[in-house]
Amino acid sequence: MPVHTQQRVHRRPVSGLCRTTTFMVALLVAGVAGTACSGSISEPGTPPQDPSPLFGGFKSYETLDEAKRALPERASWHVVFDSNSSQRANCPRFDEFTFDVRAEDFGQSGTLRLVFINQRLQTTSFMPQDFSQYVAALVRNGLVGESGEGRIPPATDVWLSDAKLGTQRFVGWEDHRFSAQVRAFVFRCS
Repeated sequence: MPVHTQQRVHRRPVSGLCRTTTFMVALLVAGVAGTACSGSISEPGTPPQDPSPLFGGFKSYETLDEAKRALPERASWHVVFDSNSSQRANCPRFDEFTFDVRAEDFGQSGTLRLVFINQRLQTTSFMPQDFSQYVAALVRNGLVGESGEGRIPPATDVWLSDAKLGTQRFVGWEDHRFSAQVRAFVFRCS
């Protein structure tokens, strides 16, 4: 059973420069906080008060057990990455479980990739069979702007993969708060 979705997005383009600036500010803040405080950092995936919508009705910070209700049988999952690391010194655990499932959206079949950090959903990426038709449907339905990027309140960024990467094109959804937690961990603990 593939995953199906259609959701509306508040269109507010996020430029590549804005994303880069936000990332640099997050790194600076994380670095200052890490230097100023010798204590441990929060475990990535610690949920805020309100989750943010991702692909297909999934929500950021959703647990793997909660997400399973909307997913096909586990036997059909294609595991891409499964890594566990235990807590050490001032660094919390950092477990990643990434897998692909078949999905459908706006009449387009494709592959949905889900990334869980510490058993909580951080990112979803959809790789449709016909990328240009899928993006046109997203634009027509107000889910992304003409640039192909958008923001879904309260904290979801939507973006298109870069064609220059030479990989299958995808549309990604991520909660920028969760991503900041992951960057803080990487900056401090890697």
